[in-house]
Amino acid sequence: MRLLLLIFLVLVVPLAVYWTVNGGTPQEAAGRLWGQIRELPGETPEPEPEPLPDPKPEPEMEVIEVPPRPIDEPKPAKPAKADPDELFRAGKFEEAAAASTDERQRSLAQLGAAFAKAFPRPREPYVEIELKGGSRNEGFALDVPNEVRLMQPTGRAIGYPESMIVMKRELTEAQAAKRARALMAKEIEKGGATHLVRATAAALRMGLRAEAAELLPRIVALDTGDVIRVISKDVPADVRDALFRAYSNAAVAAQLPPPTREPDPKLEPEPEPEVKRTNPLTDPKPSRTKLGGSRKKRTEVEDSQARSLMSKARPHREHGDQLFKKVQSGGLKSADPDEVNQAIRSYETALDLYEKAFLREDNDTIYALMTGCSKRLFQLRFWKDQLGQR
Repeated sequence: MRLLLLIFLVLVVPLAVYWTVNGGTPQEAAGRLWGQIRELPGETPEPEPEPLPDPKPEPEMEVIEVPPRPIDEPKPAKPAKADPDELFRAGKFEEAAAASTDERQRSLAQLGAAFAKAFPRPREPYVEIELKGGSRNEGFALDVPNEVRLMQPTGRAIGYPESMIVMKRELTEAQAAKRARALMAKEIEKGGATHLVRATAAALRMGLRAEAAELLPRIVALDTGDVIRVISKDVPADVRDALFRAYSNAAVAAQLPPPTREPDPKLEPEPEPEVKRTNPLTDPKPSRTKLGGSRKKRTEVEDSQARSLMSKARPHREHGDQLFKKVQSGGLKSADPDEVNQAIRSYETALDLYEKAFLREDNDTIYALMTGCSKRLFQLRFWKDQLGQR
């Protein structure tokens, strides 16, 4: 009974009074009372912490396994040095000339490069035609209006009116090469400078450089006058001089004895006469010296007979030089054929004496004089042939 009285006095009476004062339904009064009781000063409960976002996973590092290098791993081998002979036989003339250290080998490769420039491979197609009469012809179809002009690999060109042609077809590269080889074989069989040069030209026009390389030594071994005449007549004017210079260098290198040539044992040098020592105080022409005081070294010929031969050759060489420079400066248009012939004879006499001197003593000075006379002889013979064509 007391408990009920306590509840009535503590809860029911205050609620009834609050409801009477504030009005509204009993539920609204009770909710409003409870909200106000909660707003009374006192401890405010701490808000619950917001959950932290999940941390992003760190990216995994890519692990590259490097195999251990063996201690005895060999170093990469250096590329093998190109062999000039192999390059030349393959028709790689420019590379062979750059790789060669031998004058003969290098000059022959340079001759091949000059031939390749003089007779390049045409861009026109290689065709075969059939004429109304039944005959067939082939070659590079040159672009000429109103006719079909065919140039054979050897350089010979013939034109045919279009009205005479009943069939025209382009040959493959293999077919064209086969036809060219047959044509080259006929030229080689005939022999001589004209036919060998034509065969070489045909090989280069068809891209058969290796086969052209086989013919170059044979051309160099021919008579120089015959080769000069062929170059003067069959080679286009814009490349004629370059090919001639390359040929003259190769021919000179092939004909001259190498610097290491042993002297002829039958020609033993005579004993040197005793040379008197000069007094530097009374000598009117003392020896020139360098700034350091040491005497300037010169290449001297020791054999007395070789020196005698060189002395005899000198006036002939100088006379040839004088005429050569005169023709060279004046040009072929104003050149005198007699002076060209005189220069040729002077150089031939000088060269013969220098060769005899070289047989007595292998000397760089004599060798250089021989080379110079030979090259100018080639040039003069070339001019002579051109003068004869005027």
